Amino acid sequence: MRKQAVYIFLIFVVIGFLFISRTAQEFEVKYRIEKIELENNVIVPTFEILNFARINFEDNLKELSPEMVIDRIEKHPYIKSAKGNFLDSITLNIRLREVEPFALIIGKESKSCLTTDGKIIPFNSVIKMYDLPLITGIEIEKHSKPFSIIGNNKITTAFKILQTLKEIDFAFFSSLSEIEITQKGAYCGYLSKPHAKIIFNKDFDFKKGIQLSEFWRQIVLNQSEMRYEYIDLRFKDQIVVKEKQFNQLTELI
Repeated sequence: MRKQAVYIFLIFVVIGFLFISRTAQEFEVKYRIEKIELENNVIVPTFEILNFARINFEDNLKELSPEMVIDRIEKHPYIKSAKGNFLDSITLNIRLREVEPFALIIGKESKSCLTTDGKIIPFNSVIKMYDLPLITGIEIEKHSKPFSIIGNNKITTAFKILQTLKEIDFAFFSSLSEIEITQKGAYCGYLSKPHAKIIFNKDFDFKKGIQLSEFWRQIVLNQSEMRYEYIDLRFKDQIVVKEKQFNQLTELI
């Protein structure tokens, strides 16, 4: 009799356990990826990110975990980081942080993008990049992954020149369309408005940048036309200019 009671008790325990387990499964929220939403991608189109991450909505997204999706997206050269969470049981929302393009490196054989944190990444024509200064006269080997400018003295010097100008005078920086690294190792900048050529010193620093900004605002911008063939910053504590030849001839007449 006692054994029967024990057996009956165990049967009820098992039935109760099965009931609770089944009920829990029915009410358990199951997350599965059927939809992906991207946020904060300003320069990188959504289709570019999904194609790069090999995410095809015609395939079964249920086979992908959130970690797999985020890992694939973060491998994109123009994505700095990605964080995700489910908005509901089927929608994975991913918040992106993109890299900040700073300049374009244009060579004869390849193009690259230089970021604000000193990384060189492959050029991509679908990325929305506007009004960036060009760095020319140097060739960067084709690459598929980002790498630092450390060790490349020419690119590092051009980067520091641009960085200093941007910190001192953003309007002047915005009018600088190109920095050319010549075969002789000189750094020549070209302004778009007004058109002017500037020869930078390799040791261009904050002090020299302030002098250039003041000269540009007080003298160059107040001219009806650009009188100088070039502005030379290679001399210590002074700015040397060469006037255009035709202006000199005009004054003689």
